Amino acid sequence: MREAENSFYSTEKWPSRWRLRKLREHMLQSTVPLRPEKTTRQLPVGKGKAMRTLPDVEVSYIPFSEHLKRDFADLMTAAPFHSKGDSRMGTAERPAEFFQTVAARDSARLNLKNDFFREQYRLDIGCTAKVSFDDATAFEARLLSTSIAPDGCVTASASTYASERTLRVGDSIALFDALPGFMPPERWAPCFTEERRVTLRFTRSGGVLVIAVREFTEHEKDSWSALTAASPLELSCVAEPREKDISEKDPYIVYVSLYGDEFNVHKRSRGSLEGYYGGYTSLCLEDRAFSVRPLFYLPPGASPEALLKKIFDDLIRAGKEGLAVYDAFTKESVVIRVNLGLGVFDFPMAAKFSN
Repeated sequence: MREAENSFYSTEKWPSRWRLRKLREHMLQSTVPLRPEKTTRQLPVGKGKAMRTLPDVEVSYIPFSEHLKRDFADLMTAAPFHSKGDSRMGTAERPAEFFQTVAARDSARLNLKNDFFREQYRLDIGCTAKVSFDDATAFEARLLSTSIAPDGCVTASASTYASERTLRVGDSIALFDALPGFMPPERWAPCFTEERRVTLRFTRSGGVLVIAVREFTEHEKDSWSALTAASPLELSCVAEPREKDISEKDPYIVYVSLYGDEFNVHKRSRGSLEGYYGGYTSLCLEDRAFSVRPLFYLPPGASPEALLKKIFDDLIRAGKEGLAVYDAFTKESVVIRVNLGLGVFDFPMAAKFSN
């Protein structure tokens, strides 16, 4: 800084602070397209530290998609997306880079819709299980899909105090396909579709119910009936193991992480330390330290909810529709997919000491 000051002639005047600030704002706006967003603001005042509502403040933020466009458009920042790092040292059991992990190679495997637990069994999509309606009706079936029940009662009481037939929102639902050779009896025939598929519901109280897809004497359509067998579901054969071959890195599937700290300075004479940032998790370990990008900074007392909603909407749109960018590394236009991998937020803590 001293050398820069001495490089000017003594007769030349320094620009004013106001002009330097305007020049900086103009350069920042021309380089990074900032977007304004209004948010609420509250500050503690008085001895009781009561919260005082202030007028809404306008905060500028940078969408993650703009960072991606800028990083792919420059050769220096686009090269890390194609780097494989230490991937040669990794295996399927012990991956060396993030893109070799199960979360990156097969993120759907970690979805709760692909498996569920029943007593001591873990049932994955494609496994074979023994389904018993009662002591006289049992058959082998293959698990096709699982879902979460949207209907039922909503209560905060423990499931141990409820009946096994109590339907609650959030119960597990599984669709099974009966294997060839089974003919359902007349009593349970309305519970099977023409493709011999049956839907079971597992309550949080331990009960297992089956839905009727057709009207019958003992069953109303879309009604649930409890299974009376001692062991309604038993795992017979696990699903076939998935491929363990590590696929090559796809530079156009980007995993990002969000970081935020709420160490906010409430004094108006000082600046706020509250900032929100994003990083590229899918980069190799040696390049990940240089992947943090600022999203927005908040003035004292400003709420981040409105701006976080804009950031998440931008990420969801880039994940579903894709983001068209120019890749300076390959010198061609490409479409990238963005997946949100992790969110880390720090909160202030006050330490208290007593004798």
